[in-house]
Amino acid sequence: MSNSKAPSSTDYVIVFPLDSEKKLSRTTYSAEMTQGRASSDDVNRALNLFDLVFSRLTSPSDFWKTLFWRSVMPFIVLFMFGPTFFFVYALIGVYYLYHKNQHEIQRSKTEIENIMQTVQPGYLKRGLRWRFPEDSNGWVELIKEYRDVEKHGDVEVQAQNIYEPPQNVAQEVQTTVHNA
Repeated sequence: MSNSKAPSSTDYVIVFPLDSEKKLSRTTYSAEMTQGRASSDDVNRALNLFDLVFSRLTSPSDFWKTLFWRSVMPFIVLFMFGPTFFFVYALIGVYYLYHKNQHEIQRSKTEIENIMQTVQPGYLKRGLRWRFPEDSNGWVELIKEYRDVEKHGDVEVQAQNIYEPPQNVAQEVQTTVHNA
């Protein structure tokens, strides 16, 4: 279940995509990426908690296999009773599987958010923040919110690396407009 839709890591965001075994990739991180603020072991412990939730998700290929077997096999039997009966059965089955899958994804997102609330305080103290994007079904992000010191000649300049995800900006705008 490799997630080809996962974005690439940037200077401010480290992305941990799911691999084919429904585990978040550990190869994308090293302690140097956060200037030693979070060790590989620290990040690995958090990723292990997230992995528990992701491992229970049905992969898209499993979803389609289930849909195939729940539709085709009964088709052979139900076709004997009439195509109208099968058509109704198939529609109800597709509707059920789709909504079951959507419910499973939403439940998993809630569990991931709960885990993040638990581990977040320790990371926030180090200038890091975990994030599970709203549009994600297969990756988590570690945001670097601390200040970097950049050298420009003989002068040190504070560069603020605060990543503000689009979903939070939209929420702030809605709140501001609603309160006005």
